[in-house]
Amino acid sequence: MKKAILFIALAAMTMGSYAQTMKVQSAFADFNGSRYAKAKQNIDEACQDEKTKTEAKTWFYAGLIYSKLLQLGTSDDAKDIKTFQKQKVSEPIDTIAARAKDALMKSVEMEKAAGTQEYIQSTMGNLDFISQYYTNQCVSLFNSQKFTEAISVSEEVVKMYNLSKSDNAKIFALKAKFILASSYFYTKENEKASNMYRELVKDKSSETDVYINLYAENLAAKDTTKAINVLKAGIKNIPDTLEGNFLVKSVLAGLYLRMDNAEEGNKLIDELTAKTGDDPKNLNTLAQELSTAGGEAKAIELYNKSLQLNPNQIGANYGLGLLHYNKAADYVNMGNTLADKGNYDEASKYDAMAKEEFQAAIPNFKSVLKIDEKNFYTLKALITTYRKLNMLTEANELDAVFQTLIKK
Repeated sequence: MKKAILFIALAAMTMGSYAQTMKVQSAFADFNGSRYAKAKQNIDEACQDEKTKTEAKTWFYAGLIYSKLLQLGTSDDAKDIKTFQKQKVSEPIDTIAARAKDALMKSVEMEKAAGTQEYIQSTMGNLDFISQYYTNQCVSLFNSQKFTEAISVSEEVVKMYNLSKSDNAKIFALKAKFILASSYFYTKENEKASNMYRELVKDKSSETDVYINLYAENLAAKDTTKAINVLKAGIKNIPDTLEGNFLVKSVLAGLYLRMDNAEEGNKLIDELTAKTGDDPKNLNTLAQELSTAGGEAKAIELYNKSLQLNPNQIGANYGLGLLHYNKAADYVNMGNTLADKGNYDEASKYDAMAKEEFQAAIPNFKSVLKIDEKNFYTLKALITTYRKLNMLTEANELDAVFQTLIKK
């Protein structure tokens, strides 16, 4: 773990006139003498003693000793690793971290209850160090899809921030809240996820998914006013230099087009088009939003520009192929509706247009498969395309590949 937060040691502190028991005195001396395992043993006993366990300083020292062990045990520095190994501590790192956290939080709570400020500043600095460790843990758990565990660890980070309120703790708490919201989303605790996303908007989070997920929720509830306001908040809170800002603006442009607000939509599209420059990723992002919002012509233009810059990419090839595929599917539905009403001449026109769009999709889908021959969604779409065009040999060949993916 990178030591972004400086560990606050006891070296500069003295015992002063405190009336200490022998165990606390010994823990203090051992800590300053770098005998951390011995310091841990003595402070553990002091935390169990009927007299010293009621004193904030005992828990403060316990928190510092365990924090130092955590710092040594998670360091990338060879000297620190060697020092930690010499301590021969049996507890796992997670247990050490939990004891450091619990001791420091208890020290703060006891001082607040007593109305004292002797250890608060040092305690808060070390809580920031523990928060960093816990934040790394909750991110790791989330990435491993251990969502229930990620929720539990993230909640501890938020608790530490609620005690410390430091700038560093806020950074970690924002990340933890985002992990909380996302974990709630994946565990289908939708109300908790929504509430946490809203809290993150108030906290001015720069996480793109906060705004995109809330936007989708409001859109599903047919509350376009809230959907617009959430996206506007995202544009304000996500720095203009981040990709998330571009994405949120692209989504808002698409929403305006869906609402037939061409003036606002085109204003954003012009701004975003000017910013895309020669960046295929930005071109694809804007094109994707426009392709599902009635801006197909502009989307095709952007996808083609992206392919001119880099023809060997999945993004624009798949996006352009899907755009043609979806247009074909719409024409098929229109033709079927007309045929059901007995209007066969008009239905045949839509069938012909559908075939043209299916044909147009094939080169782009094939380009994707040249890059990734087992691309699941492209295989699925191209198989359907071939069957719609009665190209059964091609469809069956691809289907054989597709079936192997399904069976895995």
